[in-house]
Amino acid sequence: MGARLTASPATGRLAALRTFAEQRPRDPFPRYALGLELLGGKEWQAAWDVLHRLIDEFPDYIASYSAAGQVLVALGRPAEARSLYRSGIELCARKGDAHTRANLEDALAAIE
Repeated sequence: MGARLTASPATGRLAALRTFAEQRPRDPFPRYALGLELLGGKEWQAAWDVLHRLIDEFPDYIASYSAAGQVLVALGRPAEARSLYRSGIELCARKGDAHTRANLEDALAAIE
């Protein structure tokens, strides 16, 4: 019996998330989910590319700030991560999101 090439579950998830993001360009969640999947797979630059564009296009999508900051730290760019975390903290203060604000403050404290 010959060997069969199959995609790993992670590859299948990435493909599905990319397709979902392409099909729903005005919905930030599919891109956020794609960024998280790339982050989880330690595909730092690809995750940054997705999350950076997400923040540029949907600056009020609060959840993206934490993941994007983690990616910047992993890429060895802590100064940029600090700036991003601070921006997210300010956004949370304006939006009244105390929970996410606390998480971002913790992440910021961990790299200061």
